[in-house]
Amino acid sequence: MLPESQFSQLLMQLYMKTDFKVPTIPMKIGHKVFLSSLNQYGTTKKKKFVTDFDGVFEAEGTEPLYRLFFKHLHDDDINPAIDHYQIDSYIRSIFEGTPIKEVFKQMTEYFKSDSIRLTRKQYYEACRRAVDEWIPNPQAWKTIEKLRGMDYSITIISGSVQEALEMAAKKIDISKRRGDEIIGAEFKFDIFGRLEGIYHMLGEEKLKEKKRITRLETHITMTDDMLIDDLITFGAQLSVIVADKDDRILENQEQIYIFDKSVRKRFNVLIDYVKKFEYSAVRSYRTSVPKERRIVSIIQKIKVTESKEEFLEMLELLATELEIFNPFSLAEKIQLILNYKNYTTEKQKTLKQEILTTLEELPEYVNTEAFVELLKAIE
Repeated sequence: MLPESQFSQLLMQLYMKTDFKVPTIPMKIGHKVFLSSLNQYGTTKKKKFVTDFDGVFEAEGTEPLYRLFFKHLHDDDINPAIDHYQIDSYIRSIFEGTPIKEVFKQMTEYFKSDSIRLTRKQYYEACRRAVDEWIPNPQAWKTIEKLRGMDYSITIISGSVQEALEMAAKKIDISKRRGDEIIGAEFKFDIFGRLEGIYHMLGEEKLKEKKRITRLETHITMTDDMLIDDLITFGAQLSVIVADKDDRILENQEQIYIFDKSVRKRFNVLIDYVKKFEYSAVRSYRTSVPKERRIVSIIQKIKVTESKEEFLEMLELLATELEIFNPFSLAEKIQLILNYKNYTTEKQKTLKQEILTTLEELPEYVNTEAFVELLKAIE
């Protein structure tokens, strides 16, 4: 048996796994606000969307920004002394598990060596060329605007270099002028334009910045690689991973993870996940084990009853239990039920099917047996 204290989180996870039509909930009811410019728990702070950049926002067939930067860094008219095989070995060693600080220490020493002597001018030119070549996902701009419309602030935390990151982010309408936060790796130069050091934004450094920004308040995250970038998801209520599920990945059971590689092809599906998350967060916050048991019991009866009177009675009871989540709260849907009461038998059959279709906005209706099993497992 599972402890009742886990019910809200388990219920929310079940909502997220269920394929139901996410309804639009009224923005304000009485003095309580739901899913509006205030977050779902009623505080006045903005909701936060914290995201990686490389592997997330570029169009299919476009190399990640960090790779484009390093590729142009050794262009013939920038710094041809840089060996791209050496750069690739540094990048590969990070993916192979070499401590990140050690890799960047070696990279810094290489770029500062007498044979290379990387300068600020070379650095900026490589940034510019990388951004010129970088192509954004064609749906990214509209998706970001929809997130803003849901009152999410936007934060990018990436291993790509800061200046290139800021320029590329503008292509999807993310910029510091809009109040967005953009945090990347920093190449520091002295007053003579000579490289002094490289300050990476990976692993623990990325987590440190995220903690500073979110203070682990309500936020959602997005990344493409949980094997080396899992820390960006730490403490997030929802994490969307643009990759297939990997069995080596250990998930935090108190958080929700969505693994969906297809987001790269249909980026706006991110909004569907966020809407489902917000609905699920409010539903799980506003219900209880006894209430859910009553809701599921009513739905079970609705699915099997042949009695017109019992069908209408169960719909009315369901509306009472669901309160603001009642899918028949709109006038036209109320009229649908009234018509059902008064129509002839043939028309009732059609109307009943329309009512049942409307009930697909309820996850308990779509996935009744899973909810029954969850409720059985709760003490």
